[in-house]
Parts: sequence; structure tokens; C-alpha cells
Amino acid sequence: MKKTKMLWAIIVAMLLISSNIITIFAQPDLSGRDPTAPVTLTVHHRTMPDGVIDPGNPANPGFPNPIGVPIVGSQWQIQQVNLPSGFDFNNPDAVASIPPDWLVGPTFPSASNASGEVLFSDMNQGVFLVRELESAVTSLAELHRPFLVDLPLFFNNEWVYDVHVYIKQETESPPFDKEVADLDGHIISWAFSVEILAGLGTLLPIQNSTPVTFLSIVDVLDPRLTFVTGSIEVSYETEPGVFETVPDGIHWTGGLGAGNTLTVNILEDGRNMIAADGLAGGSIRVQFDTSIEGIPIDYLGEIENTGTLYYGTRAAHEFGSMPGEVPPTATAFGFELTKVNTSNTVLPGAIFHLFRQSDVEEYESALRPRTGATPLAILESDDSGFAYIYGLTQGTYLLVEVQAPTGYNPFTNPITLEVGPTTANDEFIVVATITNSSDFELPLTGGAGTLLFTIIGLSLIGGSVLFVIMYARSRKKQEELS
Repeated sequence: MKKTKMLWAIIVAMLLISSNIITIFAQPDLSGRDPTAPVTLTVHHRTMPDGVIDPGNPANPGFPNPIGVPIVGSQWQIQQVNLPSGFDFNNPDAVASIPPDWLVGPTFPSASNASGEVLFSDMNQGVFLVRELESAVTSLAELHRPFLVDLPLFFNNEWVYDVHVYIKQETESPPFDKEVADLDGHIISWAFSVEILAGLGTLLPIQNSTPVTFLSIVDVLDPRLTFVTGSIEVSYETEPGVFETVPDGIHWTGGLGAGNTLTVNILEDGRNMIAADGLAGGSIRVQFDTSIEGIPIDYLGEIENTGTLYYGTRAAHEFGSMPGEVPPTATAFGFELTKVNTSNTVLPGAIFHLFRQSDVEEYESALRPRTGATPLAILESDDSGFAYIYGLTQGTYLLVEVQAPTGYNPFTNPITLEVGPTTANDEFIVVATITNSSDFELPLTGGAGTLLFTIIGLSLIGGSVLFVIMYARSRKKQEELS
């Protein structure tokens, strides 16, 4: 997990300003420049997790469709400035270092509204310095750098009085980790981790910043994944590698909603609990289970699970998001078997118990099912000797033949089954042919009745030998008496 130094770096990890950090578009006024006309400036302030903005068509400027999540409640200010000849508008360090005696006239404050827009209307014409004074999502050390804008703006050979500035914000990888926590049978456990930051709880406010008012993880599950009800676990790190469970109810809520969307909200009591006892720089961990049991054969293969972190100080419908860069991936496999004899004749009626990874243990250098373990699945070969199961995770399974086909003995030892990319074919299926060799067939034809004849034959032979021994002893005794 990448660590951050600032409080709200999850939402905006780094604000990078370069010569093209803002994109400016406007509504053209075809009547020509009017030196007395008032001008309007709109700053569009949104989080941009991917650092991309749709600027519209420069040949036909209008209002682009801004993407990203609105940043609500940030405080901005503009003030007119007299710049010396040759001043470099595109040098962010120079703009940030403009001395106070260059600033003229009053300051005009404004806050970003529910759409993330900062409005400055009925302004005089001139060059203005635009500054963010207080952010709803960052500490003072991470406010957007000041920039200059010319009102009106000469754009595409037109004087534009209604100027719109779209702040482009680029971000580093957020401290939000996602991983496949465990694989067992049909179950895939996913874990999302976010760094414990100062100011997380309302009991620990940080100077020049507003404490977090929500922390949510939202995961739109792949349609192949079925959420396991009651499997959500929330914990936090109290010391390196040691996690404390956060009870649900007043501390967090979570569950599956519409669109196969899982949401976990860590409430105020939970945030306070973590802030008071958590390890600074440690992790908040949200883990849950999904099942791939019984998915169709066409659904086998890799399954990605992205998840999104929502973290900030605004109302839930306004929060900002930070998707991770690389989603964790698990793979759904299948297993198919064909039961035959040494003549390659298919054998129906063989019954196998398949045991999952967690029920496999080692005993006297051999693998066996754990005592009392319940089979993950029961497979029976059909008339074509075929049996199958789809929706297995990667791992080591045990296959135990509990009933052999008629006329055959079952295997006495479990069969180790490795399921994974190296054992599966291109369709993610592990294929096996299980043969009852002569070592496992009964004598002669393999028919069940031969055992009875064998026993009878052995009994007759034994009886004959006994009769000869008894007869010889009787003759010897009679000779001794005579």
C-alpha cells in the first residue's frame, strides 16, 4: 500500500499544474469586444481519478460535458492583478509567487456548489488571479495552485465573456489496496484495504481541515460472483500485522443492493473507534466472500473485481471516488472426469466425493480429507462414464471414490487433484480419465459372483486337506493299539 502524508490524499493525492493544467472554453459573443461589458467566470472543480477531462470540440466551443465527481464546498477567491510586461502566464511557480502589491481592487470569494461549480459573475474586465483558499477534500498544504485567467478571453478569434475553466487534476495511485484474500472450493474471498489517516474520526479533528463524514467501499460485482450473505468482516490494524474486528450495527453497515452492488459504510462510531485505537499508517480492512458455485461452462475464466473507495466530507451522493489501478483477479475452473476400465470401456455408476482445499490435510506423508469433513461435491459417472463440476477455484482438492462401478473395487487411496492454470486446458477445465486397472478388478471377469465361487473352492480344498490329516492320524493310532 502506498502511504500518504496528507489527510485527504485518498481523494486528491497530488495536484499537478503545468502549462496545460486548465482547459478554457467559453460561449462566443459574435458582436465583438465591448470594453464595458461585464464578464463571468465559472471554475469547474471536480475530482479526476484518471486525470482525463472531455474538453468538447475546440472548433465549436460550448459547454463540455465535465466528467468526474463534483467537489462541493471548496472556497475560492479571485482578484484583479496588474502584471509587468513579459510575465509568463504558464509558469506556475511565478504565478504562485505574485507579490501582494501587484493585486488591485477587491477580492471576490465564492464556494463550489452541488455541481462543483465556482461562479464569479458581473466581473470587470482584466487579468485575474484565481486561488483556492479552503478545500472540502484536501488539507491547506494541498490546495490547488493559483492560476491566471484573462476576462474576457480571446478564443478562436472571438472575444468570449462567459469564460469556463476546467481544472484538470491528476492523481497518484491512491492508498487503496485490493486483493484476493482466499480461495476455497467455490468461494473467493476479496479484501479491500485503506490507510488509516489522521482526521478519520470526529474525535480527532485536524487543524485547517474538516474531519471525514463518510467512508464507503462500493463494489459492483461481476455477474459470475454471488455474494455470500453475512460474510462481510471489517477490521483495523492496531499494531503491525494485528487486526481488531469492528462490530457492525452502529459501527458499520453493509450488504448487497441493486445491480449486484455491494456497499460497506463505516459509520461515525466506527470511524471514531478506528481513529482512537488504530495504528497511524495502518490499514482498515474490509473482507467478504463470493461464490462461483454452479456457474455455466461458458462463464469459466478470469474474473476481475475492482471496487471503489469513497472518502470525504460531503454528503453521500456527492462523494469522490478513487478506483485502484490494477484490479485483483481470480479464475473460475471446471473439472471433468471419465470413468473407464483397462479396455477403455466407460463405467457408469462410480460415485466420488470431492473435498475442498480447507478440508485437505497431510497424515503420515499422505494427503487425506480432514476427519468429519463434508464433501464439496458428489460426482457420479453417467452412462457415458462422465461426471463434471464447474465453478472451482485454484487449489489442491482430493477425490475419493466411495462407490465403484458394479463389479469393481473402489480406489482405496484419495486421488490428489491439482486445479490451476498449469493443469487446465484452454477452456479452464481440468480433464481426467480414471481407470479401474486389473489391480482393482475382481478375479476373472470382474463379476461379483466369482468371489463366491472362489471362496467355495478354497473351502473345499481346505476341507480335503483337513480330511487327509485326520485320516492319517486315525490310522496311526489304530496301528499303535494293535
